[in-house]
Amino acid sequence: MKVGVCVAGGSYQTKSGLVEPMVEVFSRAHWSAPQRLQLPKNAPKQPYGEVNGLACAEWVQTCTAVGDFVHDSSGDLQAFLDTEFLGHWSGTFLPELPANSAINENASLSAVACTHDGWCQAVGRYVDRSGHVQAMAITKPKGRNWGSATELMAPLGAAANPHVSLTGLACTTRGACVAVGTYITRGNQVQPMGLVEDRYTWRRAVRVAAPANGAHNGFAALRSVSCSSGAPCVAVGEYALTSAAADNAATDNRAMSVTEVGGRFGPATGITTVPAGAGTTPTTDLSGVSCTGPHACVAVGVGTNSAGHSVAMYAVQAHGRWTESFLLPPSDAGTGSRAGSSLFSVACPDVGHCVTVGYYNDNSGGYRAEAALTKVPASPSRTSTAQRGRGQQPSSGGQRQGLTSPLHHGGGQVHQGRTGPATGSPSH
Repeated sequence: MKVGVCVAGGSYQTKSGLVEPMVEVFSRAHWSAPQRLQLPKNAPKQPYGEVNGLACAEWVQTCTAVGDFVHDSSGDLQAFLDTEFLGHWSGTFLPELPANSAINENASLSAVACTHDGWCQAVGRYVDRSGHVQAMAITKPKGRNWGSATELMAPLGAAANPHVSLTGLACTTRGACVAVGTYITRGNQVQPMGLVEDRYTWRRAVRVAAPANGAHNGFAALRSVSCSSGAPCVAVGEYALTSAAADNAATDNRAMSVTEVGGRFGPATGITTVPAGAGTTPTTDLSGVSCTGPHACVAVGVGTNSAGHSVAMYAVQAHGRWTESFLLPPSDAGTGSRAGSSLFSVACPDVGHCVTVGYYNDNSGGYRAEAALTKVPASPSRTSTAQRGRGQQPSSGGQRQGLTSPLHHGGGQVHQGRTGPATGSPSH
């Protein structure tokens, strides 16, 4: 990928009702038409498939997409990878799962990261022969094919079936990565966890302490992580602020962040401030983050506004403090009971300039993909918006666009492609 080019991925619904994986490219201030990723030839006709993660290796001008699709009548998932070179996607293929995977395979890949020279790693989860959901990682050495996936160990104190979910991955060099996600404890609580890879060896996952003002043994989750050169890694997610939200109900949860330094995760810090216009008992959740240096990060997600609707939002970290803001909707966004939007992923190629993707409900009640092209000011405010094809220009705050194809509510991913050394390390 070239400087100024971004790749986003997700899914779209066909006229026949199938949900298929797709990618779009942003270049020269325009998004391309969506491109469907071809599932393996032996894949059954299925009702669902999506891209969960994207990463580009700038020096060798390739990108990798990872995701999953339904492969049987029971709704079991099959993980896939796909590789792009010079604008051509080669077609999805299936990874080799860990040796202890179930005979009837059930697996998903949720995040991928690549170094500039083409070394890549992806993480996800699979079902083992005991029916337990475990974490896994798979590596592509520089200039070689993808290897076999290996199991990653859940934290001490995890339930017999830990139901691990890895959703965030960032790598600074070959064999040096950080992953985040969730697992279930023996006490049946959903808790955040982090893993560190050092010299090509993954350590056992560890539980990340939720913010001190959170509900006792309440719900908490980490969803994304970003690592920039010479700075701590930063992960974001959400936690239950009160016991009423301990069951992950959509009330009174707050966004949180945590740093990783030298292989150790600190305790999470709650981001208790909320955007202007938030409801009296708002929920805020961050699902994507990108950092360009120490204490210089942008995160995206969703919050509840004063009307009780879920609205896309972003948070800017400066000097150790986070400030959150809502984004204005595209011009054809739904209102009233049809209002709703969220941002899933963000990439910042340099300080102050970011691209984020997500979805919104249009005025017909359908899901549509959206992207925001944002120049983040020192003191963030709500960005202006523009609908694709309407000829509107962004203000200094940025531009938000509805794309031509719907993005499935479950996810979305964007990666900034570059040639030469990167000034930052975009998330995923």
